[in-house]
Amino acid sequence: MTNINSPFMRDLMEEINDNTYTIVNGIKMYPSIWNMMLSKRDIYLYTKGLRIHRNWKVTYVKKYYGIKGTKKTLYGNFMKLYNVIQENICS
Repeated sequence: MTNINSPFMRDLMEEINDNTYTIVNGIKMYPSIWNMMLSKRDIYLYTKGLRIHRNWKVTYVKKYYGIKGTKKTLYGNFMKLYNVIQENICS
């Protein structure tokens, strides 16, 4: 899954404790959750052979979310984390 001490988890816990949110299409949302939604798109495109932009590196995403995996397994590993966050934080 993910490391509880990953930068994503630290950011999310800090945002929850400080009640920090951003508004996206009129909906209150933690910035980490918004970032996760964009990363979902980016990882999916990466697994299909596309790079988001020339400075985008999958290593940055892996380190931020504390996940591991190859091109074939990375999206599945990310989705496990995504689903847990959606069920527990966003509902």
